[in-house]
Amino acid sequence: MYAIRKPFTILTFDPILYWGISYKVWLIIAQVLGYALSKSIGIKLISELKPQNRLAFLYIIILVSVISLFLFAITPPPYGIACLFFNGLPLGLVWGVVFSYLEGRVLTDVMSVLLASSFIFSSGFVKSIASQIMDSGIKPMWVPCITGLVFIIPFFISNLLLNHFPGPDEIDIRSRVVRKPMVKEDRIRFFLKNKWIIILLTIVYILLSVLRDFRDNFAVEILKNFGKSDLWQIARIESNVSFILLITMSMMAIIQNHLTAIRIIHWIMSAGFLIAFVSTIGVYRHWVSGVEWYWIVGICIFMGYIPFNSIFIDRLISVLRHPSNAGFLMYFMDSAGYLFSVLVMISKELIKLPINHAQFFMQMVISMSVIGFILSLVSYNSIEKSIHKKWQNITL
Repeated sequence: MYAIRKPFTILTFDPILYWGISYKVWLIIAQVLGYALSKSIGIKLISELKPQNRLAFLYIIILVSVISLFLFAITPPPYGIACLFFNGLPLGLVWGVVFSYLEGRVLTDVMSVLLASSFIFSSGFVKSIASQIMDSGIKPMWVPCITGLVFIIPFFISNLLLNHFPGPDEIDIRSRVVRKPMVKEDRIRFFLKNKWIIILLTIVYILLSVLRDFRDNFAVEILKNFGKSDLWQIARIESNVSFILLITMSMMAIIQNHLTAIRIIHWIMSAGFLIAFVSTIGVYRHWVSGVEWYWIVGICIFMGYIPFNSIFIDRLISVLRHPSNAGFLMYFMDSAGYLFSVLVMISKELIKLPINHAQFFMQMVISMSVIGFILSLVSYNSIEKSIHKKWQNITL
């Protein structure tokens, strides 16, 4: 999926402006808008998706996205903006379908961390492959489509194999609560019962999503500001980040008590915001280099972002003991996260701040880390008050 979503971000389109905004920013905004809309649609589609329909649904999603990249290659600017919107629109549904195969199991933590680590590794890896394809002489506008086609056969084979994955057994269900499709009434009832927990967590997730998205979409521009332009270096950085997080987050699987796991994840998120703040101050004070800071901040952001997309939501549902599925909560949060990500990009372009992408990102990290640290503590206290009395003596 990342091979179909991310390769276009290596294209710069520097001299091309429309309505005072660069063509690349328009393309990113269009794709993220499509992604945000798909997350809103996914609140219903993914939460109601039946297991027998998952495979065909994934195949259709990817085919529509690849066709959009083909149309992008043959469509002159600025009309390619519409193609990127329809590229992002179906892709936002992929995570929910894939995660539905993994949730509600004793080993969900390990499997979902592996899945979520691909967010980091894949983004840098497919950009590097796209760079090699472009260096081979392929016209830039065709690079996203061809990169996607390189990965499409492995995608179809992998999903065919995934569809034979056995469902949760009795031990899984006893540990993690039965997972079932949620109709509208189920979603409303679940939200109203847990509204303050969901709202606080959604705000924290918005901050993480905005930081993660900006860093990912403008990685080339940020690192160029620090004198680095090698896309394979981005891949190496992201590989190191994903490896560190894979090892640390996989250790959560040994924690059987779901409330304890939720506490630890909150501590990890809070520490991530704090370290991101200190390391950014360190760049201004010349304690760390720009590349080191980019690497450290990446780890800090994903210290919160990865648990949300893997361990945290599944554990939270297990603690709340409300028959539901992770797709509903995740897509509710994701739709808000991507919407605010778009708003930040648009605001930066319209306000015309006299700073480059790296400086803008550094200021975002400073302000959002402070807010995120405070809200992580508030969220922690809210969950403790809501469920601690009920669950403090129960180990699942």
